[in-house]
Amino acid sequence: MDDLKLMNAAGMCKTLDDVGRFCAAPVTEVNLGSVTVLPRQGNSGNTFWIDDATGASLNALGLPNPGLEWYRAEMPGIAERVHAAGKRLRVSVAGFSVEDYRVLIDGLSAFDIDTVEINLSCPNVWDGADQKPVFALDPDLTRRICRQAGEIAPRRIALAVKLAPSDPMLLKRLAGIMVESGRVGEVVAVNTVPNAFAFDDSGRQAMGGNGLAGLGGRPLKPVALGHVKQLRTLLPARISIVGVGGVFEGRDVFDYINAGAAGVQVGTACYAYGAGVFQDIVAGFLDAAA
Repeated sequence: MDDLKLMNAAGMCKTLDDVGRFCAAPVTEVNLGSVTVLPRQGNSGNTFWIDDATGASLNALGLPNPGLEWYRAEMPGIAERVHAAGKRLRVSVAGFSVEDYRVLIDGLSAFDIDTVEINLSCPNVWDGADQKPVFALDPDLTRRICRQAGEIAPRRIALAVKLAPSDPMLLKRLAGIMVESGRVGEVVAVNTVPNAFAFDDSGRQAMGGNGLAGLGGRPLKPVALGHVKQLRTLLPARISIVGVGGVFEGRDVFDYINAGAAGVQVGTACYAYGAGVFQDIVAGFLDAAA
C-alpha cells in the first residue's frame, strides 16, 4: 500500500472546497483540474449519468473550470494545503491547441506542483455541431505536445500523459512517443470511450444535448485493463502506468496492479458517490491483502 498511487481522476476536483474534501480522503495525490487557458462553463443540460445497477456511466462535462489565471492566483494556497495533508499535488491540463499546452505548462511551472498530467484525451468538447478532436488519437500532435512539455516544465515537476482508448497499432506508436520524449514518466490509461449513448429508466435519453457522451464506469474497466496490460509490455520500467476506469472497490485496485499499473484513479465512483468512496476502496484493498 505504501507505494500505491491512489487519486481522483481528472474532472473530479475543481474548487477549493473540492481540494479540502480530497485532502481529507485516503488518497496519495490530489488531482486538480483539468485546467484550461480560459474559464469554461462546460456543457449544458444533464452532463453525468450512472446506472447504479451496472455501474455504467456517461459523462459530458465539457471541461468546466475557472481557467488558468484563477488557478494561478489560488495555487500557492492549494499547494500548501495539499502538502500539509501529506498528499502530492497533481494538476491536469487540457488545451485546444499545441500553443494552449505551452501556455498552461509555462503558467503553472513556478508553483509547488508535483506532477502535471497532460490530458490529451477529453472527448466531450463541442463547438456547435462539430466535435473537437482528441489529441491522443493524433501521434504527430501528441509528439509535439510531449516534446514541448519536456522543454518547458522544470525537472522538479513530473510529467504524466493521459491517453484515450485506441487500437493496438496506435497504442504502440504512442508508447514510442512517450519513450522518445525522455521526460514523460507516467501514462494514465484511459479516458472514457467517446460518443456513447443511453436511455434512462423512463425511456428518455440519459444525457443533455445530442445525448452523446463518454462511457465510463464498470464497462470501461476491461478496456482500460487491456491498455494497461499492453502499455506495460511497450514501455520501459522507468515509465509507470496509472489505470483508470471502473474502480469501485479494493478488488478493482488489485486487478490494475496485476495488469501492470502502479496505481489507479477513480472517476465514476468518485463523481457519483463523493470523495468518501476512497475509504471503502482502501478498506477493501487492505482486507483483500490481509
